[in-house]
Amino acid sequence: MILYAILALLATSAKVVSAGNGQFAIDISALLTARMDPIIDPGNDKDVGHVHTIFGASNFRSQPNSHDQMQAAKCTSAMVGADKSNYWVPTLFWKNPNNEYEAAYLQGARAYYVIGDSDKTEPFPDGLRMISGSAINRGHSEKSMGISLVTAETDLGPYLPNNTNTATGNTPSRQFSYHIRFPPCGTGELDSADHFSHMSWLHDVNGPSAWGGDRCPDSHPIRYPTIQLEVYWTINIGQREKWRKGDGDVNLVLANGDEVGGSLHADFVMGWDRNVLGRAIKDPACLAADIRASACPAFAPTVSSDDSHMHCRYQGQIPDEELGYYKALKNLPGKNPAWGRDQGDSKPEGTPADYKKPGWTWPNVAWESEAKFPQWPLAIDFASEPSGEATQDFLNQFTPILRYRFVPWSSLTSNPAGTHEDVRANLDWNTAPNKVQQVYGL
Repeated sequence: MILYAILALLATSAKVVSAGNGQFAIDISALLTARMDPIIDPGNDKDVGHVHTIFGASNFRSQPNSHDQMQAAKCTSAMVGADKSNYWVPTLFWKNPNNEYEAAYLQGARAYYVIGDSDKTEPFPDGLRMISGSAINRGHSEKSMGISLVTAETDLGPYLPNNTNTATGNTPSRQFSYHIRFPPCGTGELDSADHFSHMSWLHDVNGPSAWGGDRCPDSHPIRYPTIQLEVYWTINIGQREKWRKGDGDVNLVLANGDEVGGSLHADFVMGWDRNVLGRAIKDPACLAADIRASACPAFAPTVSSDDSHMHCRYQGQIPDEELGYYKALKNLPGKNPAWGRDQGDSKPEGTPADYKKPGWTWPNVAWESEAKFPQWPLAIDFASEPSGEATQDFLNQFTPILRYRFVPWSSLTSNPAGTHEDVRANLDWNTAPNKVQQVYGL
């Protein structure tokens, strides 16, 4: 498959994980892109901070699901069906020469599970939640030790490949990826007030280390797998040709407005069948470096051998707002002003003059590549666009292998689908009929 070849190529630029540690890898496709975050901003009425790209169990929603609810999801976008966890990261945006925002092309993702000493490593407890990195502070801290931004050529550390610092230069790369490690040591608690303190990094003689270490500290004695989540984006030819190289120029932006990169972060909620994960951790046949998931006896019964995980359809309503797939946006979705290099480590506040908090709507279209993946749900009021010229110009920049189109959501799933009328009715929370998110099957 093309996707797996690309993932394999991109993965070669990752920080190397020792084969002696034992590991397995799970390919995961995107489920949806939306302004939802059940860890930081749980609830139907929250004005969630920024857009996330979300992977995993198909019944993800704006408030936390129990482990039983996650296991009851109709499907998962993870290649191993027993993994009904959810993973999410800030969506990447391209800032075009008009200083407008376009959602970047997502290639795929992979979750590495580094096991260490399998005799001492336990599967995560049901319902564990954790965050690596910080969305509101980009200063170096223990929370941010596990983040890295990587082009096909270079590990940039905590920096986007913009001309905003001396560490990265300004040469565009066709591939770009997030590499985010989660701390593997725990107290046994499922969560904490900051969603991080119940976890810790492995330690070495110098203290905590995200990329080394050989023991859990006494304060967090339980060793779980180290998840290394890698999310792969493609910078298309049109964007590379328009790449700006002046001092301070910005080309790529995180969904929270960060133009530097240090606020990269990821969230994880444990939704595995714990028995399956536990068997994989203990089975040497599952822990060979770069092993295919289908070669692991614990995974084999639920592995998506026909790539069906790539066609896992989201079960719920989505926030009724445009996300930069249909046309370029004047502002990032939400309240996310530009967070430039001279604006300090703390995220600035600001609300666009025309901002409206959205209601909820069933998706009416899917954003689909010619390769038929990914296919994620969107709410777009096409009727408000007087002509298709702007949209066609936007789509024409993609090379054929990356070209996208819109298809009716109802043509892809038996889950509920919205109409143009639904989309128009729920654009403004104040007048929207749908103020409570509905998720099919929950």
